Amino acid sequence: WVLRDDVLQRIAHQLPRDENQLSQVKGLPKPVLRRQAKTLLDLIREARACEDAPPPLPEQLSNEQRKLASLMMETVRETAAEREISASTLATRRDVNTIVRGGEALPLTGWRAEVIGSKLESLNGGRQG
Repeated sequence: WVLRDDVLQRIAHQLPRDENQLSQVKGLPKPVLRRQAKTLLDLIREARACEDAPPPLPEQLSNEQRKLASLMMETVRETAAEREISASTLATRRDVNTIVRGGEALPLTGWRAEVIGSKLESLNGGRQG
């Protein structure tokens, strides 16, 4: 079984103590809850014993940032089609979201910078990660 990163982050942030609390984690698939609740709760108990604080959840993009990210993804898809390569080879949605937030991402480095990075930076108002 596999869980999305955002679900794992919510579990790490909430650290539910029982199946009822675990069932309240947004995005946790019901079949995983039914079959893996004990395993997840055992892992969470182990995590509670750790001294480190859970990592913060990434902030959601604002409406303006989501629009910009969508425009960037369309640019990635168009550029990939022109080059006859997969769009995800150039940039993933996660990469684009990182760039919109002002962070460094793979499309801003190496050969990708020449192919797509400068276009994304231009759309992002010239701000680099």
